Amino acid sequence: MANNKISNLNNSAFEFVSILEQTKFESSSIPPYGNFVGSPQVIMNLGEVSDLKRLKKDPFGNNVSVFQAIDKSYIGLSEINFSKFKEFLSQIHELPIFSERTTISFLEEEAFDWLMDIYKNKKAEKNLIDYLLDAVENEYKEYTFFFKLYPLSIEKPFTIGNSEITFLTNDFLEQERKKFISTGKNEEDFDAMFKDFKDKVLIKVIAKGVKNKAEEIALHEAELATDILKCLLHEYSIYGQYCIPEIDHRFKKKDTSVHVYNYPSEKFTFCFEISNKEDNIPIEINQEKLSVLNSNNLKKFSHFLRLKKETDFYYLTIDAIKNFSDIVSTNNRYDRVVKIISFFEAIVIDSGTKNGNGETIIKSKLIPKILTDSKDINLGIELTRYFYSIRDAYLHHRIHKAIDYIKFQQFQTIAFHFLSFIVKNNEQFNSIEEFLNYLNAENKKI
Repeated sequence: MANNKISNLNNSAFEFVSILEQTKFESSSIPPYGNFVGSPQVIMNLGEVSDLKRLKKDPFGNNVSVFQAIDKSYIGLSEINFSKFKEFLSQIHELPIFSERTTISFLEEEAFDWLMDIYKNKKAEKNLIDYLLDAVENEYKEYTFFFKLYPLSIEKPFTIGNSEITFLTNDFLEQERKKFISTGKNEEDFDAMFKDFKDKVLIKVIAKGVKNKAEEIALHEAELATDILKCLLHEYSIYGQYCIPEIDHRFKKKDTSVHVYNYPSEKFTFCFEISNKEDNIPIEINQEKLSVLNSNNLKKFSHFLRLKKETDFYYLTIDAIKNFSDIVSTNNRYDRVVKIISFFEAIVIDSGTKNGNGETIIKSKLIPKILTDSKDINLGIELTRYFYSIRDAYLHHRIHKAIDYIKFQQFQTIAFHFLSFIVKNNEQFNSIEEFLNYLNAENKKI
C-alpha cells in the first residue's frame, strides 16, 4: 500500500511540470516619498534581479506563488496552481519519513527546485520522492538552539522538561572563539555575534531534523518551558513591581507611558502624567528559590513534558498550561479574573453538551476534589462565589467592583493548584470524559 502511494505521488508530481507558467515582471520605479507625518517610509532599490526566486507571501509568511528568473523571464506557479502544488505536497508530508524530520515549507522549496531542474534540463534525474529524501538526508542534523529569556537572573542552570534554563559560561565562549578564529574570521565579529547572548539567561534545547523542523521542535519546547516557569512564578505576578520572564520573541516591553493634557484657559494649563509605571524588578532564582520551585511541582511539570502522551487529556493539559501562563502575563486584574474563571470552565464544563453551570460545578464538584482541608474547601467555595460576582459585573455591565488583594491572590493560587492537580495526575486520565466522570463521582478522590 505504501509503495503504491509513493508511486502514485511520483507520477502525479510530473503533472506540475506541464502547468509551469512563464511571465515577465515589469521593473517598478521608485515612487516619490509623500509629505507624511509619523514613521518614515522605507524604500529599497534592489536593481536588476537575475537567477533569483520571486515570492508572493500571505500575511502569515507562507508562500502563495513562486517564480524563478530564467533567461530574462520568470518561470513558476501562480497563486491558483501553487495552491494545488502545496495541497499535493501535504500528502507527501504526511509520510512519517518526512513529517518527523522536516516541514512543509522545506518540501515546498525543494520540490520547486526539482521542477526548475526539469524545466532547465528537459528531463528528470530523479523522481520527486527520491529527490526530497536526498535533500532531507543532506540537511538532517542535531541542532542546539539558544533562546533568550528575560528579565531573569539565575544562580545555576536547571531543567524544565526537555529544555535547560542556563547561560553561556566563559569556558564555552572561549572554546567557540577558538573555532571561530580558526576559520580566519575576526575576533571582533565573534564578540558582535554573542554580544546579546553573553551574561543573559537562555533556554537551551537540542532537537533533530532539517534546520527549520529542528527549530520548530525547539521553539515549541522552549515556549512550553517558559510557560511552565511563568506558572510556577505566578505569585510574583500579584505584585505590580515584578516583571515575569518571557521568551524573547513573545516579550512585550512595558515602557512607562506618559501623556499630556490641558483644559480651556487663558493661562498655560498643559500638564503631563504617567499612566503606567514600568515593571523593573527582575526575578532572581537562587538555590533557595529553586528548592521552592521544586516543592511547587517543578519536577512533576518536567516529567509531564517528557511524558508526551498521545491522549486528548494530555493536549488539554498543555492548553491549560498555556492559558495559565497567559493569565500570569495579564496586567489588568479584571481581565485576569475573567481568564481565571474561563481557565476553570474550559475543563470542567462538558464541551460536548455544554451542560452545567460553571460556578456550581466549581463550587460543588471541583473544589472538594482538589482541596483536602474542610477550611480550605469552604474558602475556595466562597472565593468562587466572590469572583463570579466580580466577573459578571465587569463583563455584563462594565462595573469595576473592588477586588480584595488577599482574595485575588488566594483565588489565583487555587487555579494553580488545579493546574498542578491535572499535571500530577495526567496518567490517570486519557480523555476529558474520564476526568469529568471522576469529577462527578461521589466520594472519590485521587
